[in-house]
Amino acid sequence: MNFDKETVAALKSYIRCVKFAQEKAPNEQIKMLFACGCIGPSPECRCEKQNRLIEAFLNDTKDESNA
Repeated sequence: MNFDKETVAALKSYIRCVKFAQEKAPNEQIKMLFACGCIGPSPECRCEKQNRLIEAFLNDTKDESNA
């Protein structure tokens, strides 16, 4: 599988956040870990873009595992 650098960076960021939360805030709800912190209107904030890239990655890997 080959993924672009943006997708890999989004996955790394997501995994780092989860690992940090496991260590520092194990009782925190997962949905709160990924709450958007962007300010101001934009066509696509950083948080939404990261979520979109991760969703696309999960869909791609799901399709390949069913083949």
